[in-house]
Amino acid sequence: VQLVGKKISSRTGELITVDGLLDDVKKLLEPLATDKTALEAVTIAAVKYSVLKAGPGLNATFDLEKSVSLEGDSGPYLQYTYARAKSVLRKAGVSKEDLLASQEVLLRSEELAILRFLYRFPEVVEAAAKQYAPNLVCGYLFELAKRFNNLYNNCPILGNEFRLNLTEATATVLKNGLNLLGIEALEKM
Repeated sequence: VQLVGKKISSRTGELITVDGLLDDVKKLLEPLATDKTALEAVTIAAVKYSVLKAGPGLNATFDLEKSVSLEGDSGPYLQYTYARAKSVLRKAGVSKEDLLASQEVLLRSEELAILRFLYRFPEVVEAAAKQYAPNLVCGYLFELAKRFNNLYNNCPILGNEFRLNLTEATATVLKNGLNLLGIEALEKM
């Protein structure tokens, strides 16, 4: 692992421990945190995801600022997107069982982008397992989160049953993917 802005050398003894890295991330997140349990989960997600998103055999570059970003390719961004999806579903006041599976709708491009992408999840997981490459799951989840946030920002979800179903499916895949990476999916952040 290389750290942006810090020299690391095993020959000179200038190393950073995992505990030290976790402490640095936690210090950066503490002013934003309201819940100690969530702070721990987000701290671990920031470090784990940053390391796992590098491909096998490649050096992982750890950028402290980017690792905690809620707007980029980071563990906390994925956790935030999951929490956002669950928040929409709570506001809608519907359970998974209440959502109907069959509907006839005209799809917008944002909806279609997610729908088509969700079907790829099993293939990505299989490829990641065969290639010992968790970075494939990281990349997939980041792309799914971007697509969902695009839907969230451009299409009203509440009151639209199809979009609520799509939100539920997205949340389920995000949670399953994060669990595969050993990252806790937080319902609230």
